[in-house]
Amino acid sequence: MKNINELYTHEEQIMIKKLQKEIQKNKTLHIDKIHTLYNIEFMNNFDIEELIINSCRNVVPKLNNQYIKKLIFNECVITDLEFILLPNLEVLELCDNQLSFGMHINQFTTLRELSLFSYRNLNLQLIIQLKITKLNLRSCSVYNIDSLQFLKQLTKLSLYNCYLFDISHLKPLVNLKELNISENQIVYLEPLKELKQIVVLNAEYNQIVDISVIKNHPNFSSYNVNYQTEPRRKDVIFANKLRDINSQMASLRIISKLHSDLKSKTYKELQNVDCFLQQICRINKQFVVSIISLFQELSTQLYCQDIQ
Repeated sequence: MKNINELYTHEEQIMIKKLQKEIQKNKTLHIDKIHTLYNIEFMNNFDIEELIINSCRNVVPKLNNQYIKKLIFNECVITDLEFILLPNLEVLELCDNQLSFGMHINQFTTLRELSLFSYRNLNLQLIIQLKITKLNLRSCSVYNIDSLQFLKQLTKLSLYNCYLFDISHLKPLVNLKELNISENQIVYLEPLKELKQIVVLNAEYNQIVDISVIKNHPNFSSYNVNYQTEPRRKDVIFANKLRDINSQMASLRIISKLHSDLKSKTYKELQNVDCFLQQICRINKQFVVSIISLFQELSTQLYCQDIQ
């Protein structure tokens, strides 16, 4: 087995010795802005519970450590988590990195808290198998947001600035106690009626037109909401259209599954799905019409703004 002198440069060896002294004091290792840090595999044998790495833009994320329970990578330009093997990881926070679409998050089966900040086209299908109870998706553009309904064990959820118009997909999350939906374009809060256990709600900076749901909720101990007493009619109509489109998209998702199912059908069975196919065609036409209408309205609004 190679020793430390063979694996690392002289500069890295000095840094590692300093880190070892820090770890002896406590079980938390905090590394900030060390741009010469590339290989972090030396941490594999460190008995640390928390590892926080900030702004180390050249770091290669390769870890295999059974002790680490909390891992934070902030602004480290990492692209994947494939080579991070942490069998006891409970808390993971990733902020402003360059993770790929796959990112291998679902390999952390012991994870309980997940925070993802500033990611675009995030696919929630990657995490629905996890048993997380706390989820923070701050400033994320989320793909297939309706997958949230499968995370029924969630007790705390933040969708701050996630470009949301509709929260109907939150209805199944009956164990939620804290919810942050601030900085979105939400108009209606009716889905919160189903969430009886919520005690803390933050819904600032939306387009909310009615807070009766909050006032009549039995358990709210704290809520922060600013609502439109005289909302602009166009905003409400626009939000309604987006909500309708979201509903139609949910219906269309069955088409891909149908394609594979039909391969195994007999002729007689295919006759039985004829009515179903006609229904899909109707839904598809409605969806296209809704999309065209929405983009026409957006174009008009943008044109008017340019003139002004």
